[in-house]
Amino acid sequence: MITKYRRGGSHTRITPRQEELLHVLERFIAEGKSPTFEELAKEVGISKEGIYDQFVALRDKRYVVWTKRKARSLQVL
Repeated sequence: MITKYRRGGSHTRITPRQEELLHVLERFIAEGKSPTFEELAKEVGISKEGIYDQFVALRDKRYVVWTKRKARSLQVL
């Protein structure tokens, strides 16, 4: 399980599924493009809605960001 430390010593943990999604996202980005939620869903075998829910949790924990209504804008922080 990944732990990310923030200023002030606090930390947030992510689930194994979220860790898997981060690794997949990093692989896509290393290959030169940010994936869509649909591409991630196909890659890991869960629904697009499930991907969105996981990435909302990762965004809230400050692991990723994206621009609403803009495809391929996922970024790892």
